[in-house]
Amino acid sequence: MDMGIFFSQIPLEIGQMNRGDCFILDCGKDIYVYMGPESRRIERLQAVVVANQIRDEDHAGGSRVHVIDESATEYTEKFFEELGGGGPNDVPSASPSDDDAEFEKTQGLTVELSKISDADGSLSVEKVGGKPLTQDMLGTGDVYLLETGSAVIYVWVGRGSSKAEKLLAMNLAVKYIQEKGYPKSTKVERIVEGGEPAVFKQYFKTWREPEDTIGLGRVYSKRQIT
Repeated sequence: MDMGIFFSQIPLEIGQMNRGDCFILDCGKDIYVYMGPESRRIERLQAVVVANQIRDEDHAGGSRVHVIDESATEYTEKFFEELGGGGPNDVPSASPSDDDAEFEKTQGLTVELSKISDADGSLSVEKVGGKPLTQDMLGTGDVYLLETGSAVIYVWVGRGSSKAEKLLAMNLAVKYIQEKGYPKSTKVERIVEGGEPAVFKQYFKTWREPEDTIGLGRVYSKRQIT
């Protein structure tokens, strides 16, 4: 994946979209790629790459990817039906706040990985690092929290973590959100080691799958990262 562009999870509503970005709607068997008429060519190409990764890595290749743009409108009606209503004319125009450079200044710097626990009964948060993140920062015996500057916080649970940690992972994340004073609308997504979705792995500079010998459900919106 091009580390110059990443996708973040957003609320499932048309008001969260804009005509200057690309959006992916993951419906399980069908994955829709909406290409805003004002989006750039590189963003459109990357959106298809990410959609294909979601299909292959999250759905074992069993989903169909449908592209929606000015020339491909076959699945437009179904896309907006799954989205909850509306149509192409209801998608807001891109505003200055949607600008990639502006996003990078305000939110793109908040990618941060922390190890969390409550060994002594109180929430303990140990910062592991910021971008660029690498897979070896995740220890199989621990639970981690990944902040990405979006409306979703990821909780990664290592296979070797204790039974108590596995059970309390979500509670720890909610407690963290409360102590940080984040909006109540902030969502928490639990991820188990070995089952990482493509949208999670994109935040890591390197990611090696178990079968590799060398090298390296939801709506997603394109954003910029360096």
